[in-house]
Amino acid sequence: MLLKQQSIIEDKESNNSIPDNLLTPNNCISPIRIKRFLEYSRHLTDDSIKPHLNEISLKNCQSYFENEIIPQWKLRSQVLHYCKDFTNNLKHTDEQIKLDYNQFDLRTNPYAYKDYQKSQNEKNELYNNITRWVKNEETIENIIRDQTIQVLNDKCLYQDWFKLFKKIAYNNE
Repeated sequence: MLLKQQSIIEDKESNNSIPDNLLTPNNCISPIRIKRFLEYSRHLTDDSIKPHLNEISLKNCQSYFENEIIPQWKLRSQVLHYCKDFTNNLKHTDEQIKLDYNQFDLRTNPYAYKDYQKSQNEKNELYNNITRWVKNEETIENIIRDQTIQVLNDKCLYQDWFKLFKKIAYNNE
């Protein structure tokens, strides 16, 4: 157990970037790797915030938030944003390619239109599945961030931590 905790602490320093090959369309379609990344990132920061805050002084709270919490929140936001953009592009591309019944030569292939409809239904289902899991993860992210902010407020005095996150994460790009 101690060895496992130590390896997590050591890995934490190298985990301020998105792992190679995580942001791919296939990982959005089948999000197992992305979900594991999100869980691991949450474990490193949000799930373990109470013990970490107990180890620091009140004057170091903001520094801890800026150096430990914000980078992980930003990475998780980037991952979810990538998959959201992927689904929007997928849907936009499909909307531009819409065909109607008269564009098919049913004499040479009587099933062409039905095949096209089936393909469109499969794409819509894919789009809906990705959109659903991304929205679910965004909801989880919001809940976790709210809980983390509550812990910060309890230990470090009240501050608008989420405003600070937005300022640092999105103004430093």
